[in-house]
Amino acid sequence: MPFARFLFRFTLLFLTCLVVSFSVHAQDAVNLPTELYVLLDDGRVERFGLGASGSSKVTPEDQIVIDFGVAPDGAWIAYRTDLNLQLLNMITGQSLEIEGASAGFPPYRGNGQTLVWSPDGSAIAYTMDYGIRAHFLSGGFTDIPITPILDLKWSPDGRYLLARAEQNIWWVYRREGTQLILNSAIPSSFGAEWVGGPLLMLAPETGGLFLMDVTNNAQSELATTDLRFQMPALRRDGSVSVFAQPITETEINPVLYRITPTTDGATVEPFSENPVDLANLSWFPDGSLLVALSGGVIGLVEPVSGQGYTLPITGVVMVSWGALRPIPETTLTLSQTLHLLAADLTGVVQLWELGDDPAIANPITPADVDVTDFAISRDGSRAVYVSDNTLFLTTISSGEITPLGDATGLQHFTFNPDGQTIAYDDGAAIYLRPAGEGEAEQLINGYLQPRYSPDGSAFLVRIVDGDLALFTPASGEVRRLGAYTDALWLQDGRIALFGTATPNLQLLDPTSPDAPIDLYTPPAGFTVIDVAQTVSGALRVLVARDQLGPSTLEVFNIALNGSTAVSLGIVGYLNLPQFSDDGRLIAGYGSGARGLVIYNLETQRETILILPSFLTEFRWTAFR
Repeated sequence: MPFARFLFRFTLLFLTCLVVSFSVHAQDAVNLPTELYVLLDDGRVERFGLGASGSSKVTPEDQIVIDFGVAPDGAWIAYRTDLNLQLLNMITGQSLEIEGASAGFPPYRGNGQTLVWSPDGSAIAYTMDYGIRAHFLSGGFTDIPITPILDLKWSPDGRYLLARAEQNIWWVYRREGTQLILNSAIPSSFGAEWVGGPLLMLAPETGGLFLMDVTNNAQSELATTDLRFQMPALRRDGSVSVFAQPITETEINPVLYRITPTTDGATVEPFSENPVDLANLSWFPDGSLLVALSGGVIGLVEPVSGQGYTLPITGVVMVSWGALRPIPETTLTLSQTLHLLAADLTGVVQLWELGDDPAIANPITPADVDVTDFAISRDGSRAVYVSDNTLFLTTISSGEITPLGDATGLQHFTFNPDGQTIAYDDGAAIYLRPAGEGEAEQLINGYLQPRYSPDGSAFLVRIVDGDLALFTPASGEVRRLGAYTDALWLQDGRIALFGTATPNLQLLDPTSPDAPIDLYTPPAGFTVIDVAQTVSGALRVLVARDQLGPSTLEVFNIALNGSTAVSLGIVGYLNLPQFSDDGRLIAGYGSGARGLVIYNLETQRETILILPSFLTEFRWTAFR
């Protein structure tokens, strides 16, 4: 490896490790479990990301935001202005107006969540001057006239909506289709928390702690009334953090207690001796950290010690949080290398690859100007990339770099199967050039996005009018396939086609003049968004709801003989997901901060990329 290349990698990896070490140790007291979002008094929403991702603006600068809520997928945000209620995908920029000026205003801000998504992302509830309004993404609104509401929270299963009014009065509404029906009224509780399904934990002003099953409104006592409890919060391990003080003491602040479920009830024990002033405090969504908002200043409070950390931002009128991801897997083994574009610590976008530790990527390029495009050879040994409008070829193991010439306007690079030829387009025609010395030659005009077949004898291409086509250079034949979103070359040379032209997954034999056959029809209202072929030869299909807004993903296995599809279960939320080539792993964005998540279908757990923290692009495959 050339010394300059070695020095670059050593320096960047050293700084990466330093940032990881600093982030871990510097955040011992804060350790944000998810992104923190704040609404400023000038109407802007900003996000504080995890690790080294820093802060960033979220909503358009020309819009004055009144309140907002982040969807359970971490990518979509709903926000109100004085003109409308809008949805915005923070990754893709897609937007949708839900309602005009009738979306109204929240009667209060800064005392709770005034706009909240249901856990399945299918409904949004928000406070109005007359009560509550809910919008269902499938269509329709429902209104609830009630006293002014301070805070809203859906139950984990999305069946109930909890609403807090003034004087610690609570209302529980039951969702039935597109209606919200009054289910329960709670006259007094110093906080309330969903602790699983329809179970609600209550802390009455008269003391004690109770568990209420809202399906029948039955209550059971967890702690006696000699203590007054406040602000219960569910933790990831199933325990509950709550503050308590003797019912007879009014001059001292409460201390932290921990409630742990047991086979015959729960244990309620003090967890700290440090009193905490709860004025203006609210919990992070995992019960690990408190947020203080007072006078436009925001701070983070560690509940055990009661110590606070003020953030360097003022003018805050509301706080909310991103999606809470599951506890990550730490032992993931990659069956294939994932490549990505992301900025290094100097701010220059580099090409990276995931190695032995799937939580930390290794830089491949030492570019001085952002890398904007790339391709990897099928054996993973070489890469081409574009930086400063120049095309470079690099041998990944040695770091040797060779400039290949001007790349202005060039895109969609791909290697042929033996790695000796590079195909690409210039927006109007497809070209071939040697992966080394030699000149480029035009292959075909009027086509884009070349993708080699497994044996290199044919291409999938995109006609400039948008349709997908099959091109065979030996004969010069072009076969128009249709308006498909994407396609996958299979191991035997057949092609799986999906998206746009039909809701079905279709199978095409290029050697036959017959039209594609339907192989799989997704559930009603869902669409195929990615396909992979497993080692056994079966197809693995990823489907999502066919509408704007967040959607959980479901995976199916389908034999090529067209037998019944077998569901592998719900994956959860991933944005712009991609299968690995063998279909064992799925990579996607887990937040609006473009944090990468890798989901393991075998263990049904996920790994979160630590560094780099903000991706521009990622790709599993070398030739898709």
